[in-house]
Amino acid sequence: MMRNTILFDLDQTLLDKHQTLLHFAARQYKLFKLSTYVEDRELFITEFTRLHQIVMPKKEVYQKIRLQFSLQHALMEAMLEDLNHQFPKESVAFPGLTRMLNELKQKHFKIGIITNGRDFYQRNKIDSLGITSYMDVIVTSGELGIKKPDPAIFLYGLGKLEVQPEQAIFVGDDLTKDIVPAKSLGMRTILMGSHQVNPDIDTNCVHLDEVVKAVEQLRY
Repeated sequence: MMRNTILFDLDQTLLDKHQTLLHFAARQYKLFKLSTYVEDRELFITEFTRLHQIVMPKKEVYQKIRLQFSLQHALMEAMLEDLNHQFPKESVAFPGLTRMLNELKQKHFKIGIITNGRDFYQRNKIDSLGITSYMDVIVTSGELGIKKPDPAIFLYGLGKLEVQPEQAIFVGDDLTKDIVPAKSLGMRTILMGSHQVNPDIDTNCVHLDEVVKAVEQLRY
């Protein structure tokens, strides 16, 4: 059966979360005049980025930032509010994103995103990257109340596209949350950002520029 559908994870697959965090940390340092509290700008940016890459509620992240840098509670609340509304606007794509999506569309693939995260937050990131128009479906865990690696979220996305797992390829950066569940359903899989060898991986790509070729190899 020919595979005519490509489903993507978002964060660290299409969106460069590390670069996005660096940009946003620098923005907040300037916007909230944090030099009053933290003379070392690079230290703040480094710690901000490190803490935001730990899986925990954002309020807890900012609480840790407040304590580490002795920030006022009201300032922490303002920074958290700013994050909720402005962070998606700072979204940075991995190089080659638009070019890759254009090529897939020209080859008549159905394209979708299945991502964990708050619905408005993830959709705003996708809008900021300028790729909403390429998507035939966008599924978020916040919308469904189901998170990857639960197979149900993958099946929901496939159902919206009216395709079977055997017609789809999933592209993601997380072996446990993306690749293993997609593979278990019958999809082919591409692990991004690594050349890790694993029986659950059909192939690997380090850069988005490699994806179209990998898709063509897995299509049949």
